[in-house]
Amino acid sequence: MKEPRVLIRCLRVSGRSRNLVAERVAVEHQIDIYVNGTLERSLVCSPGSDELLIRGHLLSEGLISTNAEVLDIRRSNDQYHVQLSGTSDIDRDSPSALAVRPSDIMKTVHDMMENQEHHKVTGAFHAAILRELGTEKSFSCEDISRHCVVDKVIGYGAVNDFDLSRSLLITSGRLTSSIVSKAVRCHIPILGSLTVATERGVLLAKTNNLTLVGALTRADYWLYHEGSTRIVTSER
Repeated sequence: MKEPRVLIRCLRVSGRSRNLVAERVAVEHQIDIYVNGTLERSLVCSPGSDELLIRGHLLSEGLISTNAEVLDIRRSNDQYHVQLSGTSDIDRDSPSALAVRPSDIMKTVHDMMENQEHHKVTGAFHAAILRELGTEKSFSCEDISRHCVVDKVIGYGAVNDFDLSRSLLITSGRLTSSIVSKAVRCHIPILGSLTVATERGVLLAKTNNLTLVGALTRADYWLYHEGSTRIVTSER
């Protein structure tokens, strides 16, 4: 198994001085996903948790509606061959009607940032965390790809019986339409980020009644849309 980061030799330049140093850099890892014999996607990601990534990708891209549809995953080098019981579109019911406190959101952000071991060393990794609201269940990870890191936490949630319709997803990357659509397809009712949303991301959240929150490193975060999940700001 490859490591997510390696040491390389490089020159650190400061003014007129040049010093040869050892620097930690992120590793790129490509996997090819074949579904029922056909190449579905090639992904560039960080090594590790490949099967979680594949399961999360299949769910978040609408190729399956439940993890149970994955009958088998077999690896051959960096190729993964997935057998599905059948393909289906995600049922687009409205997200669950929930209430969440800002303190719960910020605690989730804190937990995600505390676990950014590789990013603290290299500055090259995105992070994501999935937390099932009302329980102690959560999972965070890192990846060089903002899409793959979201898929990995979704895959973990699917394998470990998280109720995605009652879960909070936080990521470090931009809330583009491609990221928002992953939450929509998986029935995740509230999505947030350390950074900001795009116009199409906000429009997609509004269309699907998804609560969308950005700039979560600040006290005055952006509430782009408050969907069926309400943020209770009158905390006592």
